[in-house]
Amino acid sequence: MGRHGFITGRKTRWDIMDGMFFKRMKRGSLVLLSVLLLCLSGCTSQPAQGQSSGTSVAEEAAESQTGDTGFVDLPEDAGTLAPKNVLEKALRLTQPEVESALDVTLSEDSKNPRSGGYLVDCDVSFGDVSATQLDFQFNKVNQEDQDLLLLAVGYQFEFETAQEGWETFQAMSQAARNQGAKAMTQEYYSQESGFVRYGTFEEFDAGARESTEKSGLPTVECVDLFYVDEGTTCEYSFTYAPDQGFIATVFYGADVNRSVGRGNA
Repeated sequence: MGRHGFITGRKTRWDIMDGMFFKRMKRGSLVLLSVLLLCLSGCTSQPAQGQSSGTSVAEEAAESQTGDTGFVDLPEDAGTLAPKNVLEKALRLTQPEVESALDVTLSEDSKNPRSGGYLVDCDVSFGDVSATQLDFQFNKVNQEDQDLLLLAVGYQFEFETAQEGWETFQAMSQAARNQGAKAMTQEYYSQESGFVRYGTFEEFDAGARESTEKSGLPTVECVDLFYVDEGTTCEYSFTYAPDQGFIATVFYGADVNRSVGRGNA
């Protein structure tokens, strides 16, 4: 499902030259501000129907068991910056609390001026692929609140081609569905947005370019959205921006409409 959003720069991005995709290294993040906003206020959209082609990724992800809960499993990676540890120890905490819990330094030097998030290099395994950078995003649950809490984290990925990234995300999403995770995209977003569904990378590529050419804004594909638990979402996001190419991120966010408690430990 395509939609317009705002993106920041990122460490790696695909540049389009003569129809080919090339990776170019640049410090930054691919944080999708609209995704952060939807984590905070429940922005609207329709469900995406993706088709999977990355068999090895699907087989790897199929090892997880979601049971009867309908929740999606977290990656098995047990590292400090892996989702399992970050969500358990740091989500909904203040910056000093996050730094202490994860033993990281979120300094002004690592701050993304566009998103306001803090960028940290990482190597977190998601089955056959690994995230290379993590963006910590802090915000207020309510405008009158004094504290900024960690409400979203974005795991950024590098792929050789944009199509590989698209197909990998589709495979990961389908594998989660096959193992019992319930896709909540339709329930999470409202029905008033009129987003276009893209079933293949070619369709998204053509549709995103056309949409972006008309609007001048990036086009975002929510491949799928699941719940990790009652108060935490997991969204596979694929984005096209004219000045950045194609961007792939897995976002974990506190669904403040369901749970506003501080800390998951």
